[in-house]
Amino acid sequence: MMAIFTLGFDEKFALRALIRRNIDKNDLIVILTPAGRRDTRAEKAVSNLISILKQIVGEPRVERIEIPVEDFTKAVSIVRNIILSRPERPVYINISGSMRALVIETLGGALLSGVDAEIEVEFEDGSHVISFKPSHLCGEKIDSLDIRILSEALKEVELAELAEKLGEPKPTIWRRVKKLEERNMVTTERKGRKLRIKTTEKGMLYIASS
Repeated sequence: MMAIFTLGFDEKFALRALIRRNIDKNDLIVILTPAGRRDTRAEKAVSNLISILKQIVGEPRVERIEIPVEDFTKAVSIVRNIILSRPERPVYINISGSMRALVIETLGGALLSGVDAEIEVEFEDGSHVISFKPSHLCGEKIDSLDIRILSEALKEVELAELAEKLGEPKPTIWRRVKKLEERNMVTTERKGRKLRIKTTEKGMLYIASS
């Protein structure tokens, strides 16, 4: 795994995220900080994080990279190159800390990399964590029947039952389901002779916005 963090004045967000991910000595940890803006609080956060990681995994693989936050294009390009030039997979990115500019630039680099990384943000008070993948944000052209399928499949539903609820022929619903599955908007599982359908997190985004 490669874990990328935007680090500000407090290491707690990065540390909690690494513990949630069960970090080990083979993982690469990339710390992003603003270039030309070294601050004693930020330096202490970097030092504390590395020190705690040594206690957890022994000798952690850590890279610190300073990002020129005043130059948006260059900053985004650097982050993109970081993701593409390292072989470690999967990629996990936490943008809970540091300057808003660095957060936006890191997100931009992640989106432009084409890598379907997991991107995570923790609330300032630590009460919640939200995460998503870039593939969830790729616009899909769907119509009202697709949305009805996604809505009915929020709770796992069997194909024949779904077709009956929607008042459409079973072959029609089957074809639509297969296309939605190809777009990672539903999952299907065969249980005996029955096909069960369930809406994914990506599919849920389209219901909420419809």
